[in-house]
Amino acid sequence: MQAFISEHGQMGGGCRSKVILVIGECGDGKSTLVNALRDMDNAPGDGECAVDEDADGVTKEITRYPGKPINGQEIEILDTPGVGDGEVSAVALVGMIQEELGAQQIDGVVVTTQIIAGRLRLGARVVMELVKSDAFRGDTPQAKWANVILCGTMRDMAKYKPGCMETFMLDKNVIKENGNPKGVVATFFQQAPDRWGRCALVDKDDYSELQHAISQLPNIPIQYIKKSPLELATLLCNTIGVSQDKFKEEFEKALAEREAKFQQLLVERDAKYAQELAVADEEHKRKLEKIEKQRKDDMEATQKRIQEIQERQEKERKAAEAEAQLRKAEFQKKMSELEREYDKERVNLKKELDQKREEMERALNEKLAEQQKRRDDSTLQMQRLQNQYKTVALGGGSYSDGYGGNRGSRSMGGYGGGRVIYTGPRGGRYYINANGNKTYVKR
Repeated sequence: MQAFISEHGQMGGGCRSKVILVIGECGDGKSTLVNALRDMDNAPGDGECAVDEDADGVTKEITRYPGKPINGQEIEILDTPGVGDGEVSAVALVGMIQEELGAQQIDGVVVTTQIIAGRLRLGARVVMELVKSDAFRGDTPQAKWANVILCGTMRDMAKYKPGCMETFMLDKNVIKENGNPKGVVATFFQQAPDRWGRCALVDKDDYSELQHAISQLPNIPIQYIKKSPLELATLLCNTIGVSQDKFKEEFEKALAEREAKFQQLLVERDAKYAQELAVADEEHKRKLEKIEKQRKDDMEATQKRIQEIQERQEKERKAAEAEAQLRKAEFQKKMSELEREYDKERVNLKKELDQKREEMERALNEKLAEQQKRRDDSTLQMQRLQNQYKTVALGGGSYSDGYGGNRGSRSMGGYGGGRVIYTGPRGGRYYINANGNKTYVKR
């Protein structure tokens, strides 16, 4: 069997979730086992599976749960009602499995059975018969056994029943008088390659062997093939302990009940959907009305805001125009004052300029008059000098220079070009030119 398992590979590395079907008899501890494998963090709303000690099982339908990842591989668990449930018969359970799985592929089947029972219980025997038949199919007729794990539960209770552990794990070669294996594991896998297969022993505090066995499942899944009621009756009637007709009758009744229940669920679902739709429509209407009211309120608020802005802008425009008019009037007033001041300043300046011009003209006239007087005095002096010159020329001797004293003498003999030569107090000699100024001559 180990060589067969190695040939078909182990679980892990795939990207999809591995689907594990869990089947067992009522009281095997199946619900406790499922709780140990489930991932409560990813499905907190579901809560744990109920655990009960009553004869009737606690799981009434096949339920899917997310499992804890094993070696990084995502797990999905299919929990089934316990075989022998007072409310769910073995025949009904087979119908549930067939309806739930259909042609679906699964990666492993975990079959629970009590170690302390010392035998294969009904749930394990039903699965064994299904696997022995072609209800489960692998890539080869014998490959499907590699996907099955026989899980012995209540290991912690085995110490109270001596020999039960040995019976459970007896070697495949230890056989009964009828030729069948004596051990529980060997009996379950007597049709498997090497007449052995995967098994795990667990108790309520330790499921490590089962987790390891699940991690060793091959990557190749198996598929459940639907059987007709007659085929199932022929296959399982002896195992379950009913006649073929009784099995077929119960099976068809169970199918009819499930179909009626399914139709009732559809009706309830449709009614629920209709109610939810009506509530949703009403809520949608309320939301639309609220949105419409909000839209109108927003539009009114916006229009009011626009009107306020326009009124404020108009008020600001009028205020700006009034201020502009006021500033214009003030500017014109100031300009008028400046013009008056300018005119006044211009008049004062004109007066000042006229006064300065009159003063300058008066000063100029005085200067001109003085210059004219000087010219007249110079002319008069020249005339005097000429007259004196004539007197000297006619009478000879000394002469007056016109400044109140004897200033020199006349040079005779034509020295100086016939001019009158004067001798100054320091001995300088000069004559009076045409401009009335002194011109010195060489001694």
